[in-house]
Amino acid sequence: MTVYGMSNDQLRAAFEASRVKNDIQSTLTEREKTHGDFAENALVMQKLKRVCHAAPNWSSNLTDVQMEAIDMICHKLGRILSGDPNHPDHWLDVQGYARCAWERLGK
Repeated sequence: MTVYGMSNDQLRAAFEASRVKNDIQSTLTEREKTHGDFAENALVMQKLKRVCHAAPNWSSNLTDVQMEAIDMICHKLGRILSGDPNHPDHWLDVQGYARCAWERLGK
């Protein structure tokens, strides 16, 4: 049987694709409330990272773990600066990435 020239399998696939698209949009809309606008985040985060990457120790004295922790902290700071600064997860994430680097000092 076909509906609109589509088989049952094609209809199911189209329905699932539509559902996924709606779920993604719903998630993005909800996250924008706490994380802020994606374009604004990108601007703030990339500026913070450029400052860090231009620092004298960036490529000479930092480990990959330390550089990644700093990048992720910049990412989380961008959410604080562009989104909801009172969202606890942002602050916990900053602490978490700092701890990841701290735990690996001297290893």
